[in-house]
Amino acid sequence: MYKGGNLYNKYESDNYVVNLLMQNFLKALGELIRPLPILKVLEVGCGEGYLTRYIKDFKKAAIQGLDLYPEVISLAKNLHRDINFGVASVYQLPYPDNSFDLVTACEVLEHLEHPLAGLDECLRVSRSYCLFSVPHEPLWRIGNVLRGKYLSTLGNPPIHIQNWTKKQFVELTGAKINIIETKLPIPWIMVLGRKPRVGDNQ
Repeated sequence: MYKGGNLYNKYESDNYVVNLLMQNFLKALGELIRPLPILKVLEVGCGEGYLTRYIKDFKKAAIQGLDLYPEVISLAKNLHRDINFGVASVYQLPYPDNSFDLVTACEVLEHLEHPLAGLDECLRVSRSYCLFSVPHEPLWRIGNVLRGKYLSTLGNPPIHIQNWTKKQFVELTGAKINIIETKLPIPWIMVLGRKPRVGDNQ
């Protein structure tokens, strides 16, 4: 079964609650990246490119989107013809070290068997900043149970193989990046950090 992309297109939903949640997510992301001096961005796990589009328009930056699934990248290319998209794994990004001012991976790490390896690869190709977001547990699972979804797994979607509270995710990312700010747009955790420099105590 195809598992790429958004199983539910929350970016273009007509549901009022979903719309409100997504507005808050984009507002939080915008507040984090607005002051950053970035000209070149990589979005890892871009799906159909909706967030890629938002970042490109918001920051007027050159942006590249990558996803693991060729099918979803075909959709992204059709939807956003002025953006470059490609197929690659978060574990093996096809760029030299320090290629991008900002690397983002939103709703990616919870799908990985080895999230620290994914973090390391994002850091490798970043020269300055990384931004990560994941579902905020247990809020995400509670929300699914209230909607009557994934009841047999207590609200956890089968494609989510990692679960983090805020404290756990801050500890995970803080072991790799110098955290600048954390935001909690319900039901997500969003962390912005700077790539450690030589001489930093990490």
